[in-house]
Amino acid sequence: MTRARDLAAFVSNADGDIKFDTDTLFIDSSTNRVGIGTSTPDFKLEVEETSASAFISVISSNTTETGVIFGDTDSNARGGIVYDNSDNALEFRTNDNSERMRILAGGGLTFNGDTAAANALDDYETGTWTPTLPQGGSATNNYSSYVKIGDLVTAAAYISASSIPNDNGQFQIGGLPFTAHSDSNYYAGGSLSYTDSFNSNNFTDPLVRNGGTFLYFHRNDGTSAAINNNNITGATRYLIFQVTYHTQI
Repeated sequence: MTRARDLAAFVSNADGDIKFDTDTLFIDSSTNRVGIGTSTPDFKLEVEETSASAFISVISSNTTETGVIFGDTDSNARGGIVYDNSDNALEFRTNDNSERMRILAGGGLTFNGDTAAANALDDYETGTWTPTLPQGGSATNNYSSYVKIGDLVTAAAYISASSIPNDNGQFQIGGLPFTAHSDSNYYAGGSLSYTDSFNSNNFTDPLVRNGGTFLYFHRNDGTSAAINNNNITGATRYLIFQVTYHTQI
């Protein structure tokens, strides 16, 4: 039985509009729009909340998925945002309702149906870093930058190296923005692009030390020795270089 107080809250206007509790639910008959929290909806369905954050909750006892699907009357041209209740991931679908991107429950993005956490893109950042000379000397940072995509880092710099000691210490450039992968067989390389007036013919391209935050150079003259401080000491050395390395695999 419908009670009087229920009828008082439900109003059908002469113009055909229907409202419940003022604008808790409003149906505009002239535009065929529905408003929740508003009596002037601008879209087919509009939810408006002025006193707090506005959320639309879609909750189901379905153990597989819940979500919102978009598209036209062609059932093969639909997409949507779907929450996978089985693993707490959020899926984004397009066209034929196929998954194109997924946000994993623990963070990270996968693409085109891939669900493996190991394949997830979990980081993107850019920034600057400060090169150092850990084996002695003074480094002036003319320019440095890095880009990190997932576990892959590309770091570049233009430095002036001076006061390098005349000793057998390995010549190193430290301060890389992230620690390299620690596997004993992992080495990453890069390119040495500029050495000003210094003859670097016996240099190889830079190598990033596994498990470290520095790079070094090997000789390129038929020996397996690394470049030491005494191979580069003297005047101020100007170096432009870039390295790309993994933080993990």
